[in-house]
Amino acid sequence: MRDRDQVLKEILQFAKEKENIRGLVLQGSLVNPDAPIDRFSDLDPMFVVEDAADMAKDDRWIKQFGQPISRCNDTFPVGKAEEFTRLVLYEDGLKVDFGLFPKSAVQEIADLPLYQVILDKDGCIPAPTRTTEEAFYTEKPTEEQFVKRINGFLWDTTYVAKSLWRGEIYFAKFMFDLLHRYMKEVIAWHLGAKSNWENNPGVYGRYFHHQMDPVQWQKVLDTYAGSDVEDNWRALFASCELVRELGQETADQLGYAYPIEHHERILRYLEKVKAMEQ
Repeated sequence: MRDRDQVLKEILQFAKEKENIRGLVLQGSLVNPDAPIDRFSDLDPMFVVEDAADMAKDDRWIKQFGQPISRCNDTFPVGKAEEFTRLVLYEDGLKVDFGLFPKSAVQEIADLPLYQVILDKDGCIPAPTRTTEEAFYTEKPTEEQFVKRINGFLWDTTYVAKSLWRGEIYFAKFMFDLLHRYMKEVIAWHLGAKSNWENNPGVYGRYFHHQMDPVQWQKVLDTYAGSDVEDNWRALFASCELVRELGQETADQLGYAYPIEHHERILRYLEKVKAMEQ
């Protein structure tokens, strides 16, 4: 895999040489001083372009930085114009997420959570207002939001239970996916409450394993299972226990009421379904 800094120099030189490109902004983990960086960390350069649509239409330029083996294109509205992305995985494993941002909407860049201006030919790119990852901190929930999320988790456990009893493992795994989305929020809130709401859990909880104590992290791992029905029952009850433990601790810290009676009623229902004869 090539050196990222060298590739960034090549991208910067490319931006300097192209008249249509008026600036270059770097986003992503590489501009976050608190983000863990490794060999798989992406480059996230965003060109500020006079005519972004034209550069997106003829994007053979991506091959100047290596041989692509896969790519993904997308378009997003920004102001009265459009921003284009060209996400590219190169043959040597380097991934570069190119952005093509219209200069006509350049003031919108100020809304980005974290960025660094690398090149500004016209002096038009707004200076960053944030230099830390605070935009990614978990937001404290209201009591209504907290209780609604716990109740939603409990409700959806019943679909997993029925599916397991029926032997519908595919649908059970689909519903388990939803349970883990609920759990992600509960875990993030738990970490947020412990850190005075100054914690960045990473997108979809990617930093959880660095931030949780080993015992509780093992309890998170215990909520996963393979294709065996009995193992999925074990994971279901482990999920309920995790949500109750972290949810109760968070509720106590925030002065909220954890819906313990609802939790216990659902737990009895799950145990009853598991014990039913086929």
